[in-house]
Amino acid sequence: MAEVLVTRIVISDDSIRVVSLSDFMSRTIPRSEIDSVSGKRRGVSLLLRNGEVIKLPGVGHSTQGLINKIRAWIRKGCSS
Repeated sequence: MAEVLVTRIVISDDSIRVVSLSDFMSRTIPRSEIDSVSGKRRGVSLLLRNGEVIKLPGVGHSTQGLINKIRAWIRKGCSS
């Protein structure tokens, strides 16, 4: 549970930023590089256009809720 307090996912207009204070890590993924999002009980993953899979950290949200939010965000970018 402490991991949730030091990890966050920030969805902006054109990118997703993953910040983990416990790992001293920050990564920004542009929307244009994201092909799809999927998830199971163990968490949410982004599939990038280059084939790379990025597992997102748990941040206290329901897995399905986060997947739905990211899918809607991806679709929004496709229609712009």
